[in-house]
Amino acid sequence: MVTHTHETPQGIIKNFARYFNVKYTPIEVDASAIEEMAKTIRRISPNTYTELAEQPIKPEEIHTALQKGGRNKDPGSDGIGLEFYTTNWKIIREDTAEILKQMFLQRSITPQQKHGIIICLPKTNAVQTPEGYRPITLLDSDYKLLVRILANLLRQVSEEHLRTSQFCSVPGNSIIEAVFIVREPVAHAEVTDTPLCVLTLDFQEAFNRFAHVYLFTVLKSYVISPWIIDRIKDLY
Repeated sequence: MVTHTHETPQGIIKNFARYFNVKYTPIEVDASAIEEMAKTIRRISPNTYTELAEQPIKPEEIHTALQKGGRNKDPGSDGIGLEFYTTNWKIIREDTAEILKQMFLQRSITPQQKHGIIICLPKTNAVQTPEGYRPITLLDSDYKLLVRILANLLRQVSEEHLRTSQFCSVPGNSIIEAVFIVREPVAHAEVTDTPLCVLTLDFQEAFNRFAHVYLFTVLKSYVISPWIIDRIKDLY
């Protein structure tokens, strides 16, 4: 394997850009195959959250999203951190609600608001290659607030649509329960001397190249409101 050492800032930046461009470029998918797969999804009657979702975002929702945000985080390109909102909340609550209303209901999200600053942080015992760094994206706080509010909305309907065998992202379910469910048949097989095959799949970095067309097709198949899906697409 041929390796190249870059010493100039321009060479290092280009090397990192090439590496992460390959790592995070969405994989190509067969749209027709995804549509065919979506036909097997368990259909549920249209959810009752559509009318709720189409209402203007309330200051109380924004305040809840603020409380869930991490502190002492670097701001995005606008330079406004979360602390600005929490410290001046009583003064800016109505203005903030109006901004998010325009972003959500009127779909007036600018490219600048979706622009993120990528920072590469060295991993523990990192080697001096792109693989030894972990990229994080600094996003504007108003964008992150809107994303968090939409996530809370989708979380309300997830329990209605996801099966009981789903543990990740299901309110009230813990991944620890999944471990116990697997251990019980293994213990039973050992006691009864019953042949058993356990298959484990490690989807390492599965979401790095996630195809958005697949995501939106699945959401549509779950009878999530097309109106909401269009707003989620605006965030990309």
